[in-house]
Amino acid sequence: MIKKVTIFLLSILFLGLNACKEDKPKNILPPQKMQAILQDLHLYDALLSDKRYFDSKFKDSSISYYNYIWEKNQTDYKEFKKSLEYYSARTEVLSAIYDSIFSHFTKMRDSIRNGNKLELNISGYTMNLWSQKTEWHVPSDGAKNSIRFNIATNSQGLYTLSADILMYPNDSSVNPKMTIVAYYEDGTLDASSDYNIKKDKTWLHHTAKVKTNPNKKLKRIAGWVLDHSRLNGTKHADVVNLKLLYTTK
Repeated sequence: MIKKVTIFLLSILFLGLNACKEDKPKNILPPQKMQAILQDLHLYDALLSDKRYFDSKFKDSSISYYNYIWEKNQTDYKEFKKSLEYYSARTEVLSAIYDSIFSHFTKMRDSIRNGNKLELNISGYTMNLWSQKTEWHVPSDGAKNSIRFNIATNSQGLYTLSADILMYPNDSSVNPKMTIVAYYEDGTLDASSDYNIKKDKTWLHHTAKVKTNPNKKLKRIAGWVLDHSRLNGTKHADVVNLKLLYTTK
């Protein structure tokens, strides 16, 4: 369904280049609404593609997502198609709409990079929120580095921190573990740790999960990939395939 919509959008754009001018027909959506709909379509296409990447069992439910977009914007597919055909024949207007869309997504990207709150409350959607490098080597990356992360978000759901870790026998950190914490506006928190990090020079997959409390207002998700009881001593470990997955389920 996603590929069909993408092909349809491209074909309409190319056809519009040679379309002749005509009087404005009835039931044409205004540019502002077209921008909102196209933003939603491109965003949901990206989210669904991302969902398939992280969940091989995910079944294509594109139709329900697109129906949601029509309902949200108080229109339907026929009206959208008719409007897109109209604006595609007027490339200057359509170009201005896409300039605004590009600006919108650029601001969204910069906002997330700057640590502002993330709001992606789409049922069943999964996203990798890890923004740092995905491979670390300590002590080269810091002899006492706990690989900390901190993301401001109010999006309720399940957060899963995971990585493949090899810890060497000469690592002198105490009680190594992987930790993830959900902090709430009322000062409380929910936390989870994986204590099974062994110093035996063996690659092991580790995960730490926290499901947020929907009855509380979430403030941020934070934690440490290589947590420990105290800072004295140095680490010797390799960490690869780092992910912080967020899912609304």
